[in-house]
Amino acid sequence: MKSTTTLAIACSAAFLSQVGISSYLPAVPAIAHALPAAEDQVALALAVYLIGMALPMLLWGSLGERLGRKPVLLAALTLYALASAAIPSAYSLESFLGLRLGQGLGAGGVSVMAGACGAALAWSAVSELGGATGCSGGGRTVSCC
Repeated sequence: MKSTTTLAIACSAAFLSQVGISSYLPAVPAIAHALPAAEDQVALALAVYLIGMALPMLLWGSLGERLGRKPVLLAALTLYALASAAIPSAYSLESFLGLRLGQGLGAGGVSVMAGACGAALAWSAVSELGGATGCSGGGRTVSCC
């Protein structure tokens, strides 16, 4: 895959993981009205989403190294998409928070894999410049997706 395409995919994926935060906050009153819950209870979904993003980051990274970045990125995107598609059908606060946790888990994987792809692109750029600058990439072959 061309490096510009890979960079565009990595940037889009990183943006996607932030959409779950930015688009959610203005909708809290409407979500609280749709669910039988108070606004402060619905606002807990932001903390649940962030916990879901943060906790499995090391797991996503090690899976990316073991299985390859592309399958792990696709799995994380699938988890994020499925949770996002199911959220409108949440019938209670508990189901809504559970789906937000699933969305956060997927967003965390997307964020980790997007960062790994960006790092791989930067490493390959440094390795390509190595011959001209005297730097060495250490003989590593880096590929992203």
